[in-house]
Amino acid sequence: SHKNQLGRVIEEQLQFDDAVDAVLAWARRTGRLDDTLVIVTSDHECGFLTGPERPSDWPISSDPPWWRAPLPRTPRGAMPEARWNSKKHTNALVPLAARGPGSRRLLEAADAVDPIDGAFLDNTELGTFLLELLSPEDERDDQAAGGR
Repeated sequence: SHKNQLGRVIEEQLQFDDAVDAVLAWARRTGRLDDTLVIVTSDHECGFLTGPERPSDWPISSDPPWWRAPLPRTPRGAMPEARWNSKKHTNALVPLAARGPGSRRLLEAADAVDPIDGAFLDNTELGTFLLELLSPEDERDDQAAGGR
């Protein structure tokens, strides 16, 4: 997305999906699926990639927003129509997915609210969350009680 190259985005997304699948397959194969926390996210969004254009009958204030309108169908093997709305990093929210122990606590830590997407976790809070999750239970109890 840094260079607004749709083909590379698709290629890299497929490779990324394969990497996540490999991690989950390893956890399954080793019997660690239930005690392995897997978090998938990004540090920022680039390019604000959307469908080709805002449909004329799609009001700006609609739910879902216009940029989530379904992409027009394209023949198999053809590149989808798309539009880059920026050549830089944007402040658009990025997905955060988690599976495993602590994933529910991660959802609970999402304390900011976007009017369209709902609850979200600021990316600068993720590291703090992970440190707290990894700290021994007695330290967490001390921190909750105002200690340290």
